[in-house]
Amino acid sequence: MTEPGRSSVLELPAELIHEILTYLSPGEISNFGLSCKQARGHLDRGNKSLWRRVFLNVFENPQRAWQGLTPTARANNKQREEEWDWYGELERRLEARRIILDDDVTIELKRDRFEDVMHALLDILETGRHNHKYFNDYCPHPYDRNLEFLEDIFQVPKASFFLNDFTIDRDSALPFEDHSGGPMTRSRTSKRRVPECASQIHIYHGITESERTQERPGAKSSARELVYDWSKFSPDCDYGPFHPDGSVNWHVVEAVSSLMAQAVHMQADNFQVCPFEKPATKYPCDPETDWAGISYERDVWMGTYAFLDYADLALFNFERARGVSISLGEFDEASGLLSRLCLHRDDRIKDDQALKTRLPVCEDLPTIYFSGSSQSQGLMHTHGAGIRGCVSLVPGGKEVRWRFIIRYSGLDQWQLEGVQPGGIRTGPIFGIWSGCDHEENGPVGPFSYYTEEEEEEEEEQQGGGNP
Repeated sequence: MTEPGRSSVLELPAELIHEILTYLSPGEISNFGLSCKQARGHLDRGNKSLWRRVFLNVFENPQRAWQGLTPTARANNKQREEEWDWYGELERRLEARRIILDDDVTIELKRDRFEDVMHALLDILETGRHNHKYFNDYCPHPYDRNLEFLEDIFQVPKASFFLNDFTIDRDSALPFEDHSGGPMTRSRTSKRRVPECASQIHIYHGITESERTQERPGAKSSARELVYDWSKFSPDCDYGPFHPDGSVNWHVVEAVSSLMAQAVHMQADNFQVCPFEKPATKYPCDPETDWAGISYERDVWMGTYAFLDYADLALFNFERARGVSISLGEFDEASGLLSRLCLHRDDRIKDDQALKTRLPVCEDLPTIYFSGSSQSQGLMHTHGAGIRGCVSLVPGGKEVRWRFIIRYSGLDQWQLEGVQPGGIRTGPIFGIWSGCDHEENGPVGPFSYYTEEEEEEEEEQQGGGNP
């Protein structure tokens, strides 16, 4: 018989107890361990089999995501794979959720642990299933535990503290105070220090409701100051959203994605940056000849650009160089007409000097060269601009770099440097345009291209397309 006060469950063989525990949630397992010393003894961190199964009850198996990495990215991930700790990773992710959602967590602790939480969220995102497209009520998707975990978190209003949008004070991670009485000062913005992983989370999440609806000049100024600052784009970064080592400058890409998502939403219904759209790497059309899907018949690229009046652009940069604070939030920003790109692979231009880069690239996949045309939508009987360019992997082998040269009136006019944040054949390209001659104090601004395939697939899944 069972002794008084002793649970009959603890009399079961250890193997059976562990099997039962795998059917419980992490919270229930924690409560079990708190019941008595003997129960706590069954939760040994070294029981890899137990904690692996508990982890996989909540999250996707990261090994599936790792198998989809390019050779360089996989090699960079080798140490992490070898040191993977099922218990430790489960604890880290659940602790991030606790810090985000628990009422007892102080603002000071949230601020102190901000970067740790961002790394945990990014890790959850990057180790999810690699065959989903979108995640929201309107876009059906294969079930993904990781995305469900993230979506559950960010449906709670208090989680906005950790969603680094441009209505958030970058220094304190708190909502902006009302600065209607004066512009955002340069000294205030210069104090902001945002980890790049936080910018990545913002990009993958897409613009927030507050970014879409709030017209705070300070918020717009924060993003614009990154993309219209002449000093940020030079030969050292190929005039694009890159660091000198060729890696992605996530702060610039974040600013571009925020500004362009709002601009494109006004022109195209099928441009959607759904919550936590970590675009999954799709199988290349042809790994040998067209891994980027340039000639894929369903990948029709659409896009546009934004710009400031040159007088405003010059005023901002000249005053900034003099140390005078000026906010771009009150300036009018315009966007070009939506354009459609028709592209095809073109190896004849591989020696084109305009397509050479001084930055390193990943050679896991060959650089692809292409040419074609760009036609503004809504304009009848107009000649489209010529377009040529190249696509390659950035160092690290995860993100994809694109260069476009726009030519009309017999001259190369504009150079566009962009990044696909999600990897091969994924969501939008975000980047920076500038003049091909790169004259000092020339025009500069953000652009974005995206594919029409996303809308077509969505219609098919919902039964809304033509037979």
